[in-house]
Amino acid sequence: MKSRPNSLRWFACLAAAVFALSVVVGEGADPYSLPEGDNKILKEFIEKLKKMRPKTRKDYIPHRKKSGRAIIDAATRILESEPDEALALEMTSTKLGYLKKLVVYKEGDIQAEYAGFVETVSKDARPAIASLGQQYSLLLQTEDLKEDGDKFVSRAAEVFGDKIDRSKMSLLFGIGRALEGKGQKEVAADFYRKLGPQVIKSEDANVVRWGKKFEGMARLIELPGKAMEIKGKALSGEEID
Repeated sequence: MKSRPNSLRWFACLAAAVFALSVVVGEGADPYSLPEGDNKILKEFIEKLKKMRPKTRKDYIPHRKKSGRAIIDAATRILESEPDEALALEMTSTKLGYLKKLVVYKEGDIQAEYAGFVETVSKDARPAIASLGQQYSLLLQTEDLKEDGDKFVSRAAEVFGDKIDRSKMSLLFGIGRALEGKGQKEVAADFYRKLGPQVIKSEDANVVRWGKKFEGMARLIELPGKAMEIKGKALSGEEID
C-alpha cells in the first residue's frame, strides 16, 4: 500500500523530465522551417512568425529576412492550393507586402520575383485581387516614372477608389513619398491633393486623419521657391506692397 505514492512520484518525475526535454527540443527547432500540413496550419505558421520578435538588436535583420522569406513561401503554398477568393486575397496581400519588405535588401532575384508577382496579380481574373496588383504596380512605377504625371495620378485615383483602408493608406503614403524621393515634386503634390478627398471618405478614423494631412503635404512641397505676397505697414508707418 505504501509503494503506490512512491510509484506516483516516479511517474510524475518521468513526465516532468519528458516535458523539459520537449521544451529544449522545441527551442532548438528552426522556427522558420515551413511546416507540412493544410492551409490552417500554414496560416497559423504565418501568424506565429508575424508575432515573433528577435532576441537581440543584432538579430533584427537576419530575423526579418528569414521570417519574410518563410511567410512568402507559406503564402505561396496556400495560393497554389487554389483557396476561395477571400483567402486568396488575404494571402496575395501578405505575399506582396513581404516581398516589398525584402526588396530593400537587394538579395538574389527578389526584385524580379516581386515585379513578376505584381504583374501576375495585376492580370488576375478576380477584380479585387487584380486591383491589389495594380496598386502595387503604381508603387513600382515610381522607381522610374515614364508616364505623364497627370495620367499617373488619375490612374491612381481610379485604382484606389473611395474605400481606403489602412493597407491602402500605407501604399498611398509609400507612393507619395517615393515620388518626392525621385524628384517628382509636382506629381507628388498633385497626387496628395487629388487623393486626399478620397482618403477622408474612409470609415477608419486613423485613415481619415492621414487624408486630412495630404493637402498640407501638397502645400509644403509647393512652398519652396514661391514668391510670397506681403502687404501692410512697416514700423515707420509706410505702406508695404
